[in-house]
Amino acid sequence: MAQSRTEYKSLIRNKRFQYDKRQTDKLNEVRYKNAKMYWNMLKEAHSGKKSTNININDFERYFKAKNDPDSAFYQEDNETTEFIDTYLNGDLEIMFAELNDDFSNEEIKKACSQLNNGRSGGQI
Repeated sequence: MAQSRTEYKSLIRNKRFQYDKRQTDKLNEVRYKNAKMYWNMLKEAHSGKKSTNININDFERYFKAKNDPDSAFYQEDNETTEFIDTYLNGDLEIMFAELNDDFSNEEIKKACSQLNNGRSGGQI
């Protein structure tokens, strides 16, 4: 069940990202070609924003209940639980121990010799 929920949330995020990207591309496309359409699209996007009328106390109660294992609203997040277990077991320290190793002079010389002359970092 939790795996299905995670997959569903991931799918929703990806679809929302794709939709937003398409809308942004359309907006950029008409920005200089059709000013009237550009401003109409901006107004449309702004008018689609929904305001909320939720009470701050209800909001607080909901999220407290969501994180309370005894509440009916509680849903365990497997990714968070796995991360916490990994952290508490010290697995992250083992995983990243090599990042704390010192560089040898030979490694630095080798890396420098592979750099391109006349180029800044990031240029190919």
